[in-house]
Amino acid sequence: MELGNSSEEEGLFSNLPETRETFVGAAQSPDKVAKLTSAQPVGPAISLSVSPGDTIKMEGYAYFEGGNGYSSTTTLASFVGAVAGAFGGVNGGNEVQQTIYNSFDNAYGVLGLNGSGDDNVPAAYLNYIFFDKNMIYKRSGFKQISSAGNFSKEHVVFDNDIIISEQGFIFCYVTMESATGAVYWDDFKVTLSEHPIISSHTLYPYGAPIEALSYERVSALSNDKLYQGKEFIKDMELETYDFGLRMYDPLTVRTWQIDPGAEAYYRMSPYSWAAGNPISLIDPTGAFTELFNENGKKIGEDENGNDGNVSIITNKDDANRIKKDYKKGGIASAEDVASGFQTTKAVLSEALNVLERTEANGGMSEESSLVMNDGKVVRGETGEKGKVTEQGGFKFLEAGTSVPQLPEGSTVADVAAMIHSHLTAVVEQDGQAFQQDATRPSVGLGDQVTFNTYSSNVIVGRLGPVKVIPQSNSTVPKIQPAPLGAAFYKGSNMKAVFTIRKAAMQNIIK
Repeated sequence: MELGNSSEEEGLFSNLPETRETFVGAAQSPDKVAKLTSAQPVGPAISLSVSPGDTIKMEGYAYFEGGNGYSSTTTLASFVGAVAGAFGGVNGGNEVQQTIYNSFDNAYGVLGLNGSGDDNVPAAYLNYIFFDKNMIYKRSGFKQISSAGNFSKEHVVFDNDIIISEQGFIFCYVTMESATGAVYWDDFKVTLSEHPIISSHTLYPYGAPIEALSYERVSALSNDKLYQGKEFIKDMELETYDFGLRMYDPLTVRTWQIDPGAEAYYRMSPYSWAAGNPISLIDPTGAFTELFNENGKKIGEDENGNDGNVSIITNKDDANRIKKDYKKGGIASAEDVASGFQTTKAVLSEALNVLERTEANGGMSEESSLVMNDGKVVRGETGEKGKVTEQGGFKFLEAGTSVPQLPEGSTVADVAAMIHSHLTAVVEQDGQAFQQDATRPSVGLGDQVTFNTYSSNVIVGRLGPVKVIPQSNSTVPKIQPAPLGAAFYKGSNMKAVFTIRKAAMQNIIK
């Protein structure tokens, strides 16, 4: 409330000049307070845009000087007008002013006045009202001063922090509802602790945003990379995705351009998307795919062939049929593509590079890379040397990964795949053989954090546990490491959705 801070505080809080008064006895520091009466029932007030997970703490110092008759309150209509007015609301004003007024009028129509249960204590409160992003009333709270504020400065604070559950606006303010007397407020403080997650986008299977389940912090830079990491264009209300070769409308589930390979999908509309199966299929560029069997041998392609996208067919019957059709000059159908695991040659090539870098360092340090949607690769530094660790009586081989930094100006939505290795070496210690397994994410939070951050993860290394095989002609068992390869993971799921051996990867990218 002090004049020395007025230029800054009045840019954040309303009702400061209207209530400022010099009163040393009531001031916390040094002599200015906010005086509230029935004629000026609302004091310092502030509105904040908030997002899920944010917390709010409210506090202030209150003072009054005896008296009684405090249980008699001012009229609800005048009080609503004062509260709404503190935040720019005016009944009969312009559209914005009227909207604000209506929101508070509706809220107080539910809440009413709090009043005072003690005739000797003013009906003075710390208050908050929370509205959703459409200014619909959701919840509120208040904390009344007590007799401790009688000729003394009482520290009034909410017992618990206010936790925000959805995107919206919180209005914090101090009030005096009693029709008689005066209450003096000082050092009114509202602390906003923002949650570290600044945006969350929930999409329907075909990519249309679910607005009710999504939010983006107002103060944050907008993230337009949504469905499959592609830019969602909202300018001029287009609401389409730019896939390079085609523009895609997630509401109609159609593209604006004819599929260049429409002849290969004669049973479908040339404007269809992902062959009508967005759960199993992706279309990173709007182009086409090569098909390979699980050994990495090419068995087919759709019309445009070699564009960097691949589908690996693991079902042998399907693979044989596609191979026969391909030899006869046939074009793979959308169903053929959907039957395999889909990735890109860029991801497979870099996965192989990470694996080879791990082998080159002796297999005892992890390596990592990011493959961006535009094909750019960012490689991390070699991790610290691994070691056998014991935890809870259980021994295991442990190592850390140095995760690459995102390129400047990019976000996790720009990442096609995060790739890191598990150790490939086998460590023999105390009669035991220890080996990391790419199909089993690391013990602890390391891999879990990475999986929660990136939508597509690849772990390269040994595909399975080490085998210790007793020998009939020797007391020394044979140590047989698992084969090398890559395990693919989707989202936060800690179970691999696909595995491929090193030799097959080499065959595909050669």
